[in-house]
Amino acid sequence: MLAGKLTELRPVVEEDLQNVSKWNNDETLVTFASGSDKAYQINNSHMGLSHYLEKNTLENNLLEDGQFFSIYSKEKETHIGKCDYRDVNWISRSATIGIMIGESKYWGKGHGEDSLDVLLRYLFYSLNLERIQIDTWSGNQRAIRFFEKCGFVLEGRLRKGEFINGHYYDTIIMSVLREDFRGGQRSI
Repeated sequence: MLAGKLTELRPVVEEDLQNVSKWNNDETLVTFASGSDKAYQINNSHMGLSHYLEKNTLENNLLEDGQFFSIYSKEKETHIGKCDYRDVNWISRSATIGIMIGESKYWGKGHGEDSLDVLLRYLFYSLNLERIQIDTWSGNQRAIRFFEKCGFVLEGRLRKGEFINGHYYDTIIMSVLREDFRGGQRSI
């Protein structure tokens, strides 16, 4: 378990899948969190998610494939979201991340920022990564502002890289380097 001030990142367990299924089937939430990947996220059954969890628990190579975490609120011991790292490149010391606070009553209260801080500290100071990337879509201004607030900088724009609800949007690529990480080096 990786702990922050407000949240803990825990390995995903079977009991978490009920919430993940609920969030993955909330079309508005999945649209903002996944952009044009919504088609792959939405309408996944609990059984399908359970099979995916079992397969990845048994076959996942953390060094190559990354890892998924459940985000829990420390105060209430409540499962509130999910995050992950993937596409790890051990030569360039980089990875791609994703994060979603699925429970809307925790939005805007620091839980997303705290979870991201915990994940970045782990990736920079435990796994010794140098660069962390995230991508979103140009219509998700809330996410763009959030990542900028957390120290990410705009690196690129893939024109019309996303197709969402009948319209094209740009894919926005942002990153943070270890040397620019505002969370600083703290013990986990």
